[in-house]
Amino acid sequence: MRSDRPPVAVVRARAGRARDGSGSVIIACAAALAGGAALRVYHFLFVRRSLWMDEAMMALNIPARSFAGLLKRLDYNATAPFPFLWMEHACVRMWGTSELTLRAVPLLAGLAVIVLVAYLGWRLYGEPGAYAAALLAALSPTLIRYSNEVRPYSTDALVTASILIASMSVARDPQPRWRWLVLGVVAPVGILASYPGLFVAAPALLSLALIPDVRRSHTWWLLACGLLCGLAFGVPYFTIYRPAAGSPELQGAWRAAFLTLEPGLGNRIRLAMPGLLLPTFVGIGSDAPAHGVATLWLVAAGLALGTIEAARRHGAWVVGLLAGPIAVTAITSSLRRYPFGVPRHMTFAVESVIKRSGMGRGACPANSGSNDPSSRPAGLGKWRGGRDSNPRPPT
Repeated sequence: MRSDRPPVAVVRARAGRARDGSGSVIIACAAALAGGAALRVYHFLFVRRSLWMDEAMMALNIPARSFAGLLKRLDYNATAPFPFLWMEHACVRMWGTSELTLRAVPLLAGLAVIVLVAYLGWRLYGEPGAYAAALLAALSPTLIRYSNEVRPYSTDALVTASILIASMSVARDPQPRWRWLVLGVVAPVGILASYPGLFVAAPALLSLALIPDVRRSHTWWLLACGLLCGLAFGVPYFTIYRPAAGSPELQGAWRAAFLTLEPGLGNRIRLAMPGLLLPTFVGIGSDAPAHGVATLWLVAAGLALGTIEAARRHGAWVVGLLAGPIAVTAITSSLRRYPFGVPRHMTFAVESVIKRSGMGRGACPANSGSNDPSSRPAGLGKWRGGRDSNPRPPT
């Protein structure tokens, strides 16, 4: 009887080529990560921009107050999550007050973000996706700029990446308790450390609820994580942040960035979209660059293709994981509680934009290696309702 299975020599040759390809992608990722780190360190040590107004207002509060004092409303209408302020205050107490000291925490967060975004690209799209994500994160004007600014935007991006990784870990295999424990720590701590952390954690938990195995056997773990996240948001908001969130000064400053259901909503959306999509890839990172309509449509098409490919690989639940943070931000903006489309306030969403719009080969089914189980996240066959279609060949 003839066998349709390839000869052992052919299987081994294919495995050798796959290893060679993996090695080249790893080298390319390492080069992208090293280049991105070098850019950030160069800006940190040699460019050394002077503190601009928002940074200066923040910096004046950090050395002048104690840890307990940083829990109170800050002077000069400055706002930041208290864990960020505490880390900054600890740096100042250890190494003195200087631009380098004040920017050390954002720099470390910015370096970690490159690595985590590359890992997320690999989990979502395989090895080509890891390379594309690493390259785009390394060269992103937004991530480079806010890795060297005394504001919590770089830590916002770090929180987003951490919550997404913890959520995908649970989705790959919800059986081990340690995965739930990690999510139960990362998500609430992320909400404490980042204002938009809730915008990431809430859709992540709702997306996990769409996975049948999670709903069937792990509902209590999911509810426990949701309760911790609710406490992590509610207690600081109602005891520390609420007065600042409703202050007339901030409400007036961001009036044009609130997506309220009032006349002019269409114009505000048109103004917000460039600030959401473009600074990730072009410009100086802090402002929406000059653009044409075709540019926005091109980036939007990349977002759609990347989302479709992610859903094809992992299931519909991943759409909520990736697109949910931006949707929740838009809803919050309609309630006058968060400015939508302002580049620095959307830094937390950069990972989502990068992973969906810029995957290149990783978003193309023909080139993504999607028929190779080794290039897909573990447990993907189970999410699709059966075993992997490519069983391991005999050796």
